[in-house]
Amino acid sequence: MATLDGEPVSADDLLPLALTNLGHFTTVRVEADGTVRGLSRHLDRLVRDCGAVLGAGLDPGRVRDLLRQQVHGQALPCVVRVTVYDPRADLGNLARAGEPHVLLSVRAAAPVPPRPLRAMTVAYERDVPQVKHVGLFGALHARRIAQLAGYGDALFVDRDGRVSEGSTWNVGFVDRDGTVVWPRAEVLPGVTMALLKQHTGHRVAPHPGPGQGHAGRVRHQHRLRRPPVGGDRRDRVRERPPGTGPPARDVRLDPRRDAVDDGGPAGS
Repeated sequence: MATLDGEPVSADDLLPLALTNLGHFTTVRVEADGTVRGLSRHLDRLVRDCGAVLGAGLDPGRVRDLLRQQVHGQALPCVVRVTVYDPRADLGNLARAGEPHVLLSVRAAAPVPPRPLRAMTVAYERDVPQVKHVGLFGALHARRIAQLAGYGDALFVDRDGRVSEGSTWNVGFVDRDGTVVWPRAEVLPGVTMALLKQHTGHRVAPHPGPGQGHAGRVRHQHRLRRPPVGGDRRDRVRERPPGTGPPARDVRLDPRRDAVDDGGPAGS
């Protein structure tokens, strides 16, 4: 059952989110022992994005309490999406939207580790990429097209031909020295990305050489391996201890096709 501020949510409460679609979210996996990897980073994201989307503050302690309440009695492990929005949001006067409310929804958790993911490169750039916002149409449209073509998901390439991120995930590549190489393009600052940076060697991809386009930047099949990684030190719902398993998955990239290419990426 979904809840809004700890109470059962009504259809009227959800209408502004469905019709106006102004809000932001984060998604956490609650393990069998009640822990969440990177919980403090998820809470920090919600606070930061609430300021960016609604221009308002958000109490992370209240969100944590609501999360604990939501998972009480749930079969674990599970995945909880925490969505923040203002039910008063009106398409004609969005300046009025500024009072954050917390919507929690639960779904079953997928098995871990996940199977390797085969991704197709897609020319697309997310709106306001630094915010994990609820405007998912473009990303999900790209995912659908990739899946219709026989792939598991889409991997985005920006207008300069640089790999950026997946539809709902970050991507990094491991070089010959075992260093995780992150895209130079604008991407969502992901929680797993932050944990990997904390526990492994990493760098940002270099600038491409002159005249090097998409084909020169995305080549052959890349495989994202799982470097050793730990979580934050944690706090039922609490932080998951370090060294308790990798949050990453393998990605096999086939760059031979661009699924969404109508003369340039969205927004160009």
